[in-house]
Amino acid sequence: MTESRDQQRPVNEDEALERLNGDREFLNELLSDFIQMVDEEMESLLNALRGNDTSAAVVSSHGMKGAAANLSANAFAEEARRIEMLCRESRLEEAQENLQGLQARLEELRKYVSSLG
Repeated sequence: MTESRDQQRPVNEDEALERLNGDREFLNELLSDFIQMVDEEMESLLNALRGNDTSAAVVSSHGMKGAAANLSANAFAEEARRIEMLCRESRLEEAQENLQGLQARLEELRKYVSSLG
């Protein structure tokens, strides 16, 4: 039953804690840092998309995808991956249209992290 509960959460805790040798405090710290980093990267991504800067958009989305995957924030990582692929294909307008999904996953993460206390 833990797996289905973790699949519904923005972070697969079991997977993340396995990577961190069970150190929940460190995971919470990393997640807080991740939220701050993503806030900055989202701004960079938005600016890149508005400015039709494909390479900057790829860099921002790729960085967010990798960081999210390392923390087992899998839904966020998947949204970032989708945007990265659209940017790599120079489909920046579609990437911008897909930002809502990424922003929704970010809000889920933000609520999750604030609930950790």
